[in-house]
Amino acid sequence: TGTFMGANGYNVQGTATLLRVADSATVSFGSDFRTQNGPGLFVYLSPNADNVSGGVNLGQIKTTTGEQSYALPPNANPEDFEHVIIYCQHFRVPFGTANLQ
Repeated sequence: TGTFMGANGYNVQGTATLLRVADSATVSFGSDFRTQNGPGLFVYLSPNADNVSGGVNLGQIKTTTGEQSYALPPNANPEDFEHVIIYCQHFRVPFGTANLQ
């Protein structure tokens, strides 16, 4: 579980949790999740706190507030990632990062 911190002047807050059950894994956001809106916001798991290089795209953000979940692809090893990033693909900039602990 980790808590989002805004990046690059953007406001992102709330919790993210990486859940592993058997052979599958999901990233879930808590009811406290909120992010500023932006064009082309995506959810990434990344080994880096400040960029998505080496990360895996979990899909376009479903909503800017509240609970939501994103499945990891079957070939992604959850152990390889320490950060959840809200990433604006249009401008190639992170909006916020949660450090998973």
